[in-house]
Amino acid sequence: MLFRSRDAREEHSSIAAFARLSVDLLALGAPPGLVERAHRAALDEVLHARLAFALAGAYAGEPVGPEVWPEALEGEAAERPAGTLRRVALESLVDGAYGEGLAALRAAAEVAADPAVAEVLATVARDEAGHAALGWDVLAFCVARDSSLAPALVEAENRQVRFLAARILEALDEAGALEAETAALLEGDETYACLLTVPGIGPRTAAQLAVSVDIGRFPDHDHLASYCGIAPRV
Repeated sequence: MLFRSRDAREEHSSIAAFARLSVDLLALGAPPGLVERAHRAALDEVLHARLAFALAGAYAGEPVGPEVWPEALEGEAAERPAGTLRRVALESLVDGAYGEGLAALRAAAEVAADPAVAEVLATVARDEAGHAALGWDVLAFCVARDSSLAPALVEAENRQVRFLAARILEALDEAGALEAETAALLEGDETYACLLTVPGIGPRTAAQLAVSVDIGRFPDHDHLASYCGIAPRV
């Protein structure tokens, strides 16, 4: 994650989302604190995009940056009037509270052997969790302004939960198929077979270590175990 150009451009596109949110909050007369947090979230995404583009370029071996993106102006016309309370509430629930929260969980769960990638993932996980909290707070602001929004928000939340449940099941199926394919590819690999004999290491961890870690650089198994996080100290 976060070393492909696609990931970098997704982070870059999030800048516009929070920029629009700040305008919406101003139009709705939201407290200055909420407006400030929306601006700070946009700046977080600027940092994420910069880091992600740098990683993508490092892995690609050539500079990677944003492309022309005319879609950034979509939604600024009359069909998307600023400060529509219902729209802001729904977007804050789906894209903010749930979308950013899920992004934080994905980044926190990601395993990266490259320390630079791991550091970026930790930054993204922390910031996206804060963006999810902002989404919930904007939602609370909207409902406090108009409690009649509650039924529509409950229905939107139910749809989002069903959607996420379906995505989780799909991801589990894909992960199972990928693990089986990886195990088949590594069949006969001495390093993979050796790692499977270590208590606490299963096929997934063994595969990740076999393909991403140069085990030969560790002087003994204690150092390797410490690096993998399965020993308290060397």
